[in-house]
Amino acid sequence: MGKKKKSLQEKKISDLRRALAQARQVANSKPSENRSTFSYIPTHTPSPIATAFKTEHGILRQDIFKITLLTIAILTSQFILLFLLKQHLVSIPGISY
Repeated sequence: MGKKKKSLQEKKISDLRRALAQARQVANSKPSENRSTFSYIPTHTPSPIATAFKTEHGILRQDIFKITLLTIAILTSQFILLFLLKQHLVSIPGISY
C-alpha cells in the first residue's frame, strides 16, 4: 500500500516547522564576537492553520461567486426561453405550450 499524500495544509505546516527548526539552529549556533547576544522573541505569530484558512476562504469565495453567476445566467435563460415559447414567438418541433 502506498504512502498517504499530504494535503496542502499539511505541506504548509511541514514547511513552517522546517523553517522554524532551521531558525532555531541558527539561533543556537555560537554567536560571533561582533554580534550581540540579544534575541528577539515575537509576541504574536499567526498560526499556520489560521493563515491556511484565510487563503482557502478567498478561493472558496471566488468559487461560490462563479457558481452563483452561472446559476443566475442559466435560470434567466430558462425563463426567457419559457416566455418565448408561451408567447409563440419561438417554436420547437415536438414541444407545445
